[in-house]
Amino acid sequence: MSGPSTPLGEAIRQESRTVHELTEKIWSLDLPAAYGEFRFLDHLVQTDLAMRVESLLDCPWLHRGSFVLPCRAGPEHPGGVIPIDTRKVDARYVLARKAQDVDMVATDLPGNRDDHLDTLMDVAHRLDGAPGLAGLVQLELDGKVQRLERDRRVSAGYRMVPVQRGAASVPDTRVLRSRRVRLDLGAPEVLTLRGEPDRAYRPPVPAGLLGVDCEYLPMMTPLADQYAEKLALCASAGQHRFKDPFDLYYLGSFCTWQARDFHRALEHCPNIAKLGLGGPLRTFSPHGGTEYWLEGWAELIGKTRAEQPELNAYPGFPAVERAIAGDVQEIREAGGGAVAPRGWYRTDRDLSSAAHRLRLAREEGLTLPEPFQPGQERGLRREGREERDRGW
Repeated sequence: MSGPSTPLGEAIRQESRTVHELTEKIWSLDLPAAYGEFRFLDHLVQTDLAMRVESLLDCPWLHRGSFVLPCRAGPEHPGGVIPIDTRKVDARYVLARKAQDVDMVATDLPGNRDDHLDTLMDVAHRLDGAPGLAGLVQLELDGKVQRLERDRRVSAGYRMVPVQRGAASVPDTRVLRSRRVRLDLGAPEVLTLRGEPDRAYRPPVPAGLLGVDCEYLPMMTPLADQYAEKLALCASAGQHRFKDPFDLYYLGSFCTWQARDFHRALEHCPNIAKLGLGGPLRTFSPHGGTEYWLEGWAELIGKTRAEQPELNAYPGFPAVERAIAGDVQEIREAGGGAVAPRGWYRTDRDLSSAAHRLRLAREEGLTLPEPFQPGQERGLRREGREERDRGW
């Protein structure tokens, strides 16, 4: 066993003395299918793992990736209709793409550059056998810790193993035996910040579902930097990652932008310089279309979408493409000002209607706050399915 427990783990332990009690409580919540019990359990362990990393190596950490997508979504409801069940769980958690790993960067490590990966390797190994969730779950290395010199990061995978406390805990093995959690730890030199880090609006996991307070609000790389990185990869031939369009759509739906930060991020984006692009804005044009999408992209993204229930609430590929183009165009035209979230719209018709209403409101100096309406408007849901069949 290594390292102290985390505040989240201790809080959960006070509510559930064994893993069996914890899993029984999670399964009794009757969570919506798009979020699900396993996803909730994974997020609990991922959040506990991130907190444990910070306790093992006391230095400033910044988070990247889909793990912190719900943390980035603003406090306001931007509007729109979400055509899936989000009962009990904030839609910002439900709609964020499922995190595959916890991606953290240490921004200040002792020693010289050559020592940094050694330090991160030590952290990854110390987590092997660590008592996650205050001893309810133990993490065991799933293979070797990878030292990636070129990327200046360390990657490790862990199995979630229930800590047995008597016969009552035996069923936990069936629940947890296939659960895995991955961790990526980056050295300081992989990060170049040209803006202030972002503070999370909410924890990475809705622990309140268990009656537990989670006060963990991780620091994150600037929103504009993450968006520019993903945009550059999407807009460059041969560098596609099928998860990125979903993340771009999510960020445009929920986040408020400072246009000056966005322009600065595009100007200095490492991927844009590395890939030799004049800039991805030429690709994401409302009037142009994305000439750099690889042949078969829609089919492969559709496969990604089918594997994750939360992605069923996203529009079809053509609508996602046009929504991203519209977001980029609006930020470009905003000069240095703020750009409000687009809102969540399921079809092209609703995207067009929302854009029209937003333009009228801005001309009159008004805003259009509109609460989410999960699961309403059957016609919208029917249209969404038809469009998905055609577009994906």
